[in-house]
This record gives sequence, structure tokens and C-alpha cells, in this order.
Amino acid sequence: MMRQAQVHEEGRRALRRGLAAAVAATILLALVHLWLGDFEAGGVHWFHLDRERNLPTWFSGVAFLSIGLAALVAYTRELQWLERHERPARPCRPWLVVALIAFALSLDEVTVLHENLFWREFRRVTFESQGPLRFVTQWQALFAPLIVLLLLFFVSFFAQRFAASRPPRTMAYGGIGCWILALAFEGARGLFKLAGEPMYRAEVVAEEMLELWGALLIAAAIARYGLDIAWGESGVARQALSGRYFLAGRRSLLPAVVTALALISAGAGIYSAAREQQRRGAPLPHLFERALGSS
Repeated sequence: MMRQAQVHEEGRRALRRGLAAAVAATILLALVHLWLGDFEAGGVHWFHLDRERNLPTWFSGVAFLSIGLAALVAYTRELQWLERHERPARPCRPWLVVALIAFALSLDEVTVLHENLFWREFRRVTFESQGPLRFVTQWQALFAPLIVLLLLFFVSFFAQRFAASRPPRTMAYGGIGCWILALAFEGARGLFKLAGEPMYRAEVVAEEMLELWGALLIAAAIARYGLDIAWGESGVARQALSGRYFLAGRRSLLPAVVTALALISAGAGIYSAAREQQRRGAPLPHLFERALGSS
């Protein structure tokens, strides 16, 4: 038992050091962006946080990949616990959904698929509306329902799974909060551009750091939970796997409501920023010209 507790503590220390190193790497990315963001080689801005298919993009892809890998480890740990206690494997299967989503997000980060799907058709629709929607980040508007569903799924599932383990729960909620703030910053990016280059550069750094920190916190939360299942007290697994429905119930209701309110507030802020851009007569993003010109 003492050996198990020692391994558990060593694992937690290693996880804390790994998370600190990853966060330090994101800060280094931000500093390099501010110093060498305009550096270009081979047609690629290798260090610019607001460009794609470069070093920051690959780092982001790895961060989302780590969520998927941690989810697979959590699935394995839960499955082992259920087998030891001669219980069916069904309760641990949602981790496979988490892993699949994380791997899809990682692939999307690297391929920039979210900005290329229906980019032309959707911009034509929003342009014809002649409303503030033209000034909203277009992929956010297109995928808004999916974004809401994914975030509510994550917060509801984590609330149930991490009910008996406070550190993972705190990190997971913090990660989701970072993501919502990142969405708000990116959605209002046009307004920051109107405020001048310094404000725009600050917004880019804030938004990208929040996105990365959110992914790292969620990956660390899942990894910490896996440690608690494997080496910690058995009560963590017993309480986590006791609920019949992993998305419904008392444990997940309040976090889901808070997340929904945060998303509504972020959406309202984004729409307000879009209306302000329209009121000021801001120019449309250059991709509108490409979308309309290829009609």
C-alpha cells in the first residue's frame, strides 16, 4: 500500500512538471511570435500565431492529440477496474468518444479544415444578409451548434467522472473556460483590428494562449484522473462509475447550466462586436472578396 501511494505521488509530481513545461512552451511560442511573427520562409510564416500550417499550429495539434491519448489511458484504467470488480465495460466507453473528438480536433488544427469547409458558400449567404453576421468569424457562425454541443458534452461528462477527484475537475472546468474565452476573443477579432495593430497583436496572443492552455489543462485533468484510478483510492473509481447516465443528473446539471450561460454571454459579446464593426463601416474580411469573386 505504501508503495502504491508513493507511485501515485510520483506520478502526480511528474504530471505537474509536464504541465508546467508545456505551459512554458506556449509562453515561448508567444514571445517568438512577437519577435519573429513576420518572418517568412518558403511562403510560410513559421512563428505567427494567427497563420496556419506552421510551428504554433503543429503544437496546437499535439495539445489536442494529448487529450485523445489521455482519454484512451483513462478508458484502459477504468476497464481494468471494472474487470477486477466483475462489472460490465459499458460505463467506460464514453472515453472512446472523448478520444475520437480529440483526435478529430487535432487533425482539424493541422489541416485547418474548419476554415475550409463551405467557406465560400457560407460567406455568400452572410453577405446577402447584409447584417452583422458578415463581421463574425465565419467558421464560428457555421459551426456554432456543434461547438455548443461539444462543450456541453465535455463539461457534463467531466462533472460526472471527476466528481470524487477535485484537482481533475478544477483543471477540466478551467480548460473549458479558457476555450470559451478564446472563442470570444476570436469572434471579436475584427473589432480589435479596428483598434490598431497593437490591440490586434495582443488579441491574437491572448486567444491562441487560451486555446492552448485549455487543451493542456483538459489533457492534464484526464491524465490526473487516470493516475487516481490506477494508483489512488478506489473510491474515485467507485463514485465515478456509479452513475447510470453519464450526461444527466445532479452532478452535471450546474456545470452544464454555467457553461451554457458562459456560451450565451460569449455569443452576445461576439454579436455586439459585429454590430459595432457594421456601425463603424469596417471593411469586410478579404475572404469575402474571394468568395464573391468566384461566383
